[in-house]
Amino acid sequence: MEHPREHDASTPTGAATDAARSGAGSRLRLSPFCAHLSSKKILTSTGLPMTDADVLDASNWCWCRETGHQLGPDRAFVHPEDCRAGRACFVSRFRG
Repeated sequence: MEHPREHDASTPTGAATDAARSGAGSRLRLSPFCAHLSSKKILTSTGLPMTDADVLDASNWCWCRETGHQLGPDRAFVHPEDCRAGRACFVSRFRG
């Protein structure tokens, strides 16, 4: 009998688990947002943010975890529309 803490190769882990939870099935879905983008809604969510609505609550407040402020390392404002690939300070949430 296998020990419950031993890893079963058929059980998804890491990014695969996140993809499975998001209903992606066999296709991995990547969040379009920078890994440093944060908000109260992101902190209380169980899945990856895929849309602006997954990031912002009624307060529309978000911040950069890298700087701890509403300005990113590039000194531009933090917002889901802006914290995406192409921005100089962007870091992918998937670092595989």
